[in-house]
Amino acid sequence: MTFIELETYRKSLGHTEYSMAKLLDTPYSTYRDWEDGTSRIPGAVGVAVKLLAERDKWVTITAIDKAMAKFDRDHPQGIVSEGEYAGKGNMPEKLRVEGKQNG
Repeated sequence: MTFIELETYRKSLGHTEYSMAKLLDTPYSTYRDWEDGTSRIPGAVGVAVKLLAERDKWVTITAIDKAMAKFDRDHPQGIVSEGEYAGKGNMPEKLRVEGKQNG
């Protein structure tokens, strides 16, 4: 892993240099040297950072899946357009969309 890749992964994970060093259980000064390119990044660190990114991706996907399932439970009619909602009172703002989205 290059120092540029390390910095890119860190930023995509939403960490500061300090929090990433803590997450990797390494002194901040060592981490800073890796990211500055003044010290070689150990292979195990590169693997660990890539695994963290992969875990983060799956955590995000799981959270989205759970939110979608909750929306489906809370709104069995799905997303409807204003036209489909006509005659049922004022359509809640959060359900307004352009055109038909379900089906």
